[in-house]
Amino acid sequence: MLRDFFEFVRALWKEWQPLLTGGSIIALLWLLETVSRKPAIPSVNWLIVGLTFMIAAFFAWRKEWIRGGQGLANRTPKQLIGLFEGRTGIHADSFAKHYIGKRIRVKGSIVDVSVLGLAAFVYLLTDEDVTVHAMLARWNVGPFVPLAKGTVVTVVGRITDLSGGSIDLRDIDLIEIEEA
Repeated sequence: MLRDFFEFVRALWKEWQPLLTGGSIIALLWLLETVSRKPAIPSVNWLIVGLTFMIAAFFAWRKEWIRGGQGLANRTPKQLIGLFEGRTGIHADSFAKHYIGKRIRVKGSIVDVSVLGLAAFVYLLTDEDVTVHAMLARWNVGPFVPLAKGTVVTVVGRITDLSGGSIDLRDIDLIEIEEA
């Protein structure tokens, strides 16, 4: 149990450090001090520490919750695509709509990673030949940058669309990189 506690503290620090030392909070505080020509009230500093601590605790919990597979759709990508077999588009959509907005875990090989404006796109192909299009914010593409085409990864993302041959995801998290 003590090991789990220290693992939580490490994860919490990893999330809290960028929030607490992030430039935007410090810049805002500096701007307020400069404009008002008064030093910040100590309680404001403690408020920032407390709020960033709570946000970091939530981020650490959320990351482990996703990693643990909680709240995920109870179907594989192949099963979701199978909803379209032998059905008209509108009939299949009536089944698929229950999965829109749910999270799913997908394991596949990287086909491409690209950036367009403020969005980044990760294209995966699963072992069962299901194409996955994943969109995330440009500033979150970092973990995918060093990965070569064909690298097998596991991601978790929110389903935004299903069609006869592909799944569209949003806000993906890289869970695992399979070593070659």
